[in-house]
Amino acid sequence: MKHFTLLFILISMFGFKSFGQTNKSNLKPSKKETQTWISNNIASHPFISDGGDIKHDYGISFDEISLIFRDVFYYNGKTKNYETKFNVSDIDSVFWEDKKFNVWFTIVLKPEKKELVFCDDEKRPSYGKIEILLSKTFLENDLPNRMVKAFNRLVETYNVKGKDTF
Repeated sequence: MKHFTLLFILISMFGFKSFGQTNKSNLKPSKKETQTWISNNIASHPFISDGGDIKHDYGISFDEISLIFRDVFYYNGKTKNYETKFNVSDIDSVFWEDKKFNVWFTIVLKPEKKELVFCDDEKRPSYGKIEILLSKTFLENDLPNRMVKAFNRLVETYNVKGKDTF
């Protein structure tokens, strides 16, 4: 009887303890956490040329279905304001390339899907991809690969369909 009681106590302690706790390392970031992380890390690594005559300042925001990408582009004393908007669920792939003077982060949309592009409030052609020029500091801490994972997670969060209850 002693062994049975001891066994019951051990099973109860470990069974209920593990049932009531969640392993946070297995939890995926929420949509909001992913959006914030992407926005902060893109904005933190704008490309600025060595002479400072070329510069990009980036901002990313989100609505219920879209990513809105803003690029204030400075070139030889002139400024262009670009705004690009596309549905997050239209993202087909993302990748990065380490170039000589900067890092290019590219978002490719699914075939037949297009982004809406404006430059200084004038509509521009769509190419089905968005190229973001970033500084070489973007290469630190495996950030390019982490950014790819974050975009993949973002697409997951936008593609979630509600479950039917009945």
